[in-house]
Amino acid sequence: MIKFFSFFVTSNLFISLNAFCLYLLYAFKEKSNFFLSTPILVFSITYMGYHALRFIPWKKYGQDIGAETVDFYNNFKILFSVSILIALASFIYGVIEFNQNQYIVLISIMVLGLLYERILTSSFSLRGISYGKPFIIAFTWSLTCAGLVEDITISMFMDCFIFIFLLSIPFDIKDRTQDKKENIKTFATEYFFKTKLISSALFLIYGVYQCLEVREYIFLILIPLYLTLMYLPKKNNLTYYYGFDGIILIRCLFYFFQN
Repeated sequence: MIKFFSFFVTSNLFISLNAFCLYLLYAFKEKSNFFLSTPILVFSITYMGYHALRFIPWKKYGQDIGAETVDFYNNFKILFSVSILIALASFIYGVIEFNQNQYIVLISIMVLGLLYERILTSSFSLRGISYGKPFIIAFTWSLTCAGLVEDITISMFMDCFIFIFLLSIPFDIKDRTQDKKENIKTFATEYFFKTKLISSALFLIYGVYQCLEVREYIFLILIPLYLTLMYLPKKNNLTYYYGFDGIILIRCLFYFFQN
């Protein structure tokens, strides 16, 4: 079972499922009409994007991407290749239904994705910008999961941005050792304890607001979950991914069942 959960994370299926559900959350909140091909496209572009951020720098520059991820690419070559082709086909099918505004958003997402890691050039990546990682990740996710929703409001877009930003901070904490090696300044590398404290306080404020103003009472569970995960000692990668990324899935599923 542990091998399955590890594979589900390493294959990027879990994070792609979260993006799929988060798009549906904001589409339903905005009561937006959409083709089913659009959330499938969101799943596909997330799946291909996260693999591109790992596979290309690893193959092109020998970048350290972790032993588990390397094992996945070496041991599941056929599965990886076929899944990328299926995702690409789903992406192309979904694009056909897009309007002009969605094309602009999609191009922006792709540009940010290509520039985030050392994909186009070895000398520059958005990831290397001091303190920029959580902002760039949150903005890209907001474009993908909220920006592709037709007639999305600024308030909903900002809600997505804040939500993902607060979930990105723990991963800065997880990656602080690697970021120090690469001379990347993050909140976690420079202000480790303050980062944990401030991000916890901000998630608490955000969660209370969601309960009182939006009536998303699932945050009564998500707040203590976030705080527990933040201060849980000796966290491994699976705890991070299924814990913090799982907050996205829990929020979405609760909203779907509630409505």
